[in-house]
Amino acid sequence: MTIEKFNPTSQSDADRLIGIYQSSIERSEQKPEAALRCLLTDQRYDVLVARDDHGCIVGFAMNFYPHTRDFWLLEYMAVEKAQRSAGQGTALFQGAVEWASRRLPMAPGLLEVDVPPPDAPVDDDRVRRLRFYARHDCRGVIGLDYLLPLDAGGVPPPMMLLVIDPLARANWPAAMVCSWIETMYTEVYGQRPNDARISTMCAALGNPVVVTDRGLNT
Repeated sequence: MTIEKFNPTSQSDADRLIGIYQSSIERSEQKPEAALRCLLTDQRYDVLVARDDHGCIVGFAMNFYPHTRDFWLLEYMAVEKAQRSAGQGTALFQGAVEWASRRLPMAPGLLEVDVPPPDAPVDDDRVRRLRFYARHDCRGVIGLDYLLPLDAGGVPPPMMLLVIDPLARANWPAAMVCSWIETMYTEVYGQRPNDARISTMCAALGNPVVVTDRGLNT
């Protein structure tokens, strides 16, 4: 398996990536296909792909870099179902972090992740996903019930925001976290900076905002 930068000129590779995206990402968390195809050529993104020994794409990761350059967002990462639990996810995640460290050295990375229900079994995909990110030093933002501003595929599930930080800071100023949310809303999702959901989320935050792995390893 190899991890490499996606070549947007290959139509077959684009079709393959989009197929994995549509079959792996929760429908309510997907962007329309036309928007995704535009994203693949957007210079604000690094798109990485994992290829098997036959050169076939089996997974991908997409990093977004905002104009503020004070954080980056691992917007999507997915591995083809038949290829999971074989190390591709770890390789893609590590590749995404490495590429981000080249483009924005020492900046924290953010991830939007589903919150599993309290009674979810240990083998639930959402529970396993949180454990995966905890193993890779991600920490949850305490006090934030993250509202994903997508509605093309239905109402998104409850979500949380994770942080991966090369400096392993235990807390952040609330104003910084709010600026991250506003930037994601406006630059990633095309929402207004005065969107009421932003103020709702920010009003619930403490100051400073604590990040911890508490609850991620359940």
